[in-house]
Amino acid sequence: MTSKFALRTLLTTTAIIAAGAVAAQELSYGGLMGSYGFYTDGTDDVNVMMLAGELGYRMDAFDMWISATSVDLDPDGAPVTLTGDVSTLGVGYTFANGMRVDVSTTDISAGAGGLGLDAGFEELGVAYDNGQFFGRLSYADLDDNLLDVNSLTGVLVGYQFAPGAEVSLSAHFIDEDTGIIDQP
Repeated sequence: MTSKFALRTLLTTTAIIAAGAVAAQELSYGGLMGSYGFYTDGTDDVNVMMLAGELGYRMDAFDMWISATSVDLDPDGAPVTLTGDVSTLGVGYTFANGMRVDVSTTDISAGAGGLGLDAGFEELGVAYDNGQFFGRLSYADLDDNLLDVNSLTGVLVGYQFAPGAEVSLSAHFIDEDTGIIDQP
């Protein structure tokens, strides 16, 4: 648990130190999205509200980002509102040869009327993109193994035929507490 706390502290400290430099500069990318939906089948109504945002700053080959999403689902007649929140803080570095390495920490929470579930994970990713071929290998270590899952490993490979036209294939491997590695 200490190494996970240290990683989050390092990422948070990096973000705070860089915040001064970012405040004097313009953001490199970002977005904000809000959505409200009202759904009905004639007798039952459901209100859905979602807010999401991402801010990123790129300085030469180094970049950092923060993103968050919040969803509230309010079914008519239900005694509780269902909520879900996801937030991510990450840093990355892109090398001149198309290689990239990044590390991020993500917190996930879900709730229903005061009862909640919290989980999180740290992810390390290594990627390659030469404009035509691309791929990424990632490893995520889960903080809370409520689902009896210790880690997730992902592999993505792809090919871009033309701008906006690409094909990719991904595989994900789950390492469970039982010591068995599933391949869903």
